[in-house]
Amino acid sequence: MKPVLFAHRGARKERPENTLVAFRHALDLGADALELDVHFTRDRVVVVHHDPTLSRSSGLPVAIRDVDWPALSQVDVGHTFRDERGQIPFAGTRMPRLIDVLDELQGIPLNVDLKPESPALCQAVLALLRARKATESVRLASFSNRNLALVRRLGYEGETSFGPRGVMLLASGGRLLLRPLGEVAQAAQIPTHYGRLRLDTPRFVREVRRAGAKLHYWTINEPKEAERLLALGADGLVTDDVRALKPVFEAFDSGASDAER
Repeated sequence: MKPVLFAHRGARKERPENTLVAFRHALDLGADALELDVHFTRDRVVVVHHDPTLSRSSGLPVAIRDVDWPALSQVDVGHTFRDERGQIPFAGTRMPRLIDVLDELQGIPLNVDLKPESPALCQAVLALLRARKATESVRLASFSNRNLALVRRLGYEGETSFGPRGVMLLASGGRLLLRPLGEVAQAAQIPTHYGRLRLDTPRFVREVRRAGAKLHYWTINEPKEAERLLALGADGLVTDDVRALKPVFEAFDSGASDAER
């Protein structure tokens, strides 16, 4: 199976992250899938944004959970983005709701990170995905073990990623404890290392394979590193720079095809 090139928050090197303009551009550059993050507003709307506050994206020191959607929908999340010349070409860009992304990008594979630990957010996301018949194309991820446990208990029909506990079990040789502890997932999405703990080793790749899961590394922006990880056996890479990594994937796919012939 061909490895997957994920656009991290869209083509965030070239467009304001986690916006429709970034997602569209990433697809135009050749991304196979999109990675994005979600939060909950005060009036319980699921919005696409990475940070819990608006400080970095708009310069406003306001928490998303403290603002209603009608006000958030007017916030300019593009005026802090500068291109390589220092210009601000995307002023006026707005934050999308998850439903906006699902409707505009129907069928595009998405990796949705449930950012805050919140049962209400998890339930709302599942309701949206089911209503839009998007469960087959959306994998859910989170740094919260509780979020992922709830999503699985609620019978989510799509794929999920391992949380921190599942990754640590894989890394420590505790793979056989995954199922008894409810850590059943279809992907390990990880950095190459946590401190001194290396996750970019043949042994870790074998453990992921034995667990029946895919292996995705983040956040990989250097072509040489991408080449190394694909050769190691990665099933996908998450990148800020789709333009830089796309040729690596094309070369890898071409080489794999030649080897099969």
